[in-house]
Order: sequence, then C-alpha cells, then structure tokens
Amino acid sequence: MPSLWESCSADAIKTGNFKDIKSHAHKLSSLARHIAAKQLVEKASRLEHLEDEKDIETAVFLFDHVRTEFEKVVSFLSEDNWIEMAKQQASRQIEKEIVL
Repeated sequence: MPSLWESCSADAIKTGNFKDIKSHAHKLSSLARHIAAKQLVEKASRLEHLEDEKDIETAVFLFDHVRTEFEKVVSFLSEDNWIEMAKQQASRQIEKEIVL
C-alpha cells in the first residue's frame, strides 16, 4: 500500500506539476533529516531541485530512487530493534572516521 507521500508525489509527477513535486520532496527531505536518513535526504533533495529544469523524465527517474530509499527507511523503522541497529551503525561510522 503506497504511503500518502508516494500517492501525492506520483500524482504530481503524472501531471507534471513541478511545484507540487518540489513541495512533496522538500517535506520528505526535511523529515528524513530529523531521523538522519542521509541517502533519503540526498535523493529527495535532488528531486526537490528539479523545478527549474522541468524535466519530467529525470523526475520519474529520481522519484523511483526516492521511493526505493523511502521503502528502505520504512522497513528499517519497522524492525522491533531499529534503535539498537541504528546505534550499532552509528558506532561503526564513528570507528571508520577515527581510522581515516
């Protein structure tokens, strides 16, 4: 079942409404920042900044990537132990940064 974001964004893309595409992508990237979903932020931000180009093919391409990343985040947050998993990932990231 598609999320409200997916439904609204898909409708905006189908109609070529770049103002709504930008609005929906901005809301998603802002929410993703709050949960540190970096890949989702990056992809949604790219979609958000397409308004000036009005390139529907690129919008469709990016929307598919945003949707895939969104589904990964939803799946991750659906795990019972997602908080512990997030802490472990953060620890690994810190270890990598120390080594570099």
